[in-house]
Amino acid sequence: MPACTPSLLPPVRHIITAVLIALVAVLVGSGNGPSDAADFQAGNLQGTVYWNGAPVTGLTAWGMYVTAGSLGASFDGSTGFYTMQDIAVGTYTPQVGICCSVQLGQGVPTVVSAGATATADVDLTSTAGRVTGVITVNGVPFQASSIYTSSNHAFAASDSNGNFAFLLPPGSYTAEVRSAISSLLGTFTFSVTAGQTTTVFPASHTIGPGGGAVQTADGSVHITIPPGALDHEVTIGVTATTSPGLELTTNLGQAVGVMAVVIEPEGQTFSMPVTAVFAWNDDDNDGTVDGASIKEEDLFITKDNVAITDRCRFEVGCDTNANTFTFTVTSFSEFVLAALKNTAVGGIAELPDTAEGSNDGAASTADSSDAFPRTYAVVAGGIVAAALAATAGGWYARRRWPS
Repeated sequence: MPACTPSLLPPVRHIITAVLIALVAVLVGSGNGPSDAADFQAGNLQGTVYWNGAPVTGLTAWGMYVTAGSLGASFDGSTGFYTMQDIAVGTYTPQVGICCSVQLGQGVPTVVSAGATATADVDLTSTAGRVTGVITVNGVPFQASSIYTSSNHAFAASDSNGNFAFLLPPGSYTAEVRSAISSLLGTFTFSVTAGQTTTVFPASHTIGPGGGAVQTADGSVHITIPPGALDHEVTIGVTATTSPGLELTTNLGQAVGVMAVVIEPEGQTFSMPVTAVFAWNDDDNDGTVDGASIKEEDLFITKDNVAITDRCRFEVGCDTNANTFTFTVTSFSEFVLAALKNTAVGGIAELPDTAEGSNDGAASTADSSDAFPRTYAVVAGGIVAAALAATAGGWYARRRWPS
């Protein structure tokens, strides 16, 4: 018998086993079958929160949040940008609010697809107004104070210089100012108009017989009360609303306002003139008020819708280089920085010329001098007198020399 020699080939069953193991490994490693893994569909949503054409940032963004249904976004207050990562595919409507649970507006429904990033910006201009101001305690800017609105419990805080700013739905508000330990320090009231900035000066600024000054946080209004103008202490409040396109009816006709200012207490009188300075923006120095089709030289001041100054071009108190209008008053009320509106063409009308330098080098004397309205009365009276004279002359000629 021949000697038994080991086979060089493995048994058939071993070959079959190896092939089966390799096949299973290939199928498991491929991951192509729907039953091989739990696969879900997700995408991203992002966008920027805008107000009046600019991203909402800084103090105004303090306490702001963005949601979409029950989902919360990551919001960057330095850029106004929000993101929602890895959310289920579907349609989402981004909503913007501020602490605590105050809704400011929303974007449009936006579809989020698998593996894609959808962009949905939110513009709050038509649904919210901006409020700014300064908090001081004992005359010193107060940091970390809490500001609550009593009606909807909106919340804001002041920075190291006492400044605060936040967006609110349109309406009238009373705000409480509290310290870090929730001690109520005082209250102030203000109104909000969508798309406009209201600068409030809290009612903690008191001026007495020694005089003093009041200025809004943005410097748009500055009031100087001279010594002796008051015989007792009075709390002065200023609410300035930047209102491009504000329409008002004045004693001279329809006008368009640049800024409306309420100085309180309304009706407060002074024993000597108080100086007011209104400022506006013209960043590109083109002679036109930023955000309005109004020439700086056509601006004038109204008090309770009655013009109390001439046009800027004829007022020594108006400086188109500094973009300021200085005038004096003897009582507080509602004032508007405005220009006449030509309703026929939708533009700004020029006021009739008056004698330049009629204020003898001083700032406009507002209440104490009605020279501006009287100028128009004199001109109108002259026209009427001339017409009567011409009519009488014609009648006399016909009687004296009949045809």
